[in-house]
Amino acid sequence: MKDGVRSSYHLYVVLLRTERLSRTRDEILDALQLENIGVGVHFRGLHLHPYYRDRFGFKPGQFPAAEYASDRVLSLPLYPGMDDKAVDDTIAAVRKVVQRSRSVSSLGARR
Repeated sequence: MKDGVRSSYHLYVVLLRTERLSRTRDEILDALQLENIGVGVHFRGLHLHPYYRDRFGFKPGQFPAAEYASDRVLSLPLYPGMDDKAVDDTIAAVRKVVQRSRSVSSLGARR
């Protein structure tokens, strides 16, 4: 980071490898919320929004990389006043939920 520049600490986005999990991104989101972690979805492929579909005729399948990310990104809590306990709680909950969501076939395919 450049000198004199500070982060706004706005979003911490992770990309879930749902093909290695037994749950979808939305199911992971629900499980994290049950762990009292304030997660959200902040990014969706632009071409999937109604305005762009209607205005430009975009259709699902036209931008597969954007759709891949759209179905897998999740925003974790991040804010300037976040203390170490909140960070630790978030990390522990993500680890717990992802570990419980690993599909049997992916356990030997870790990288």
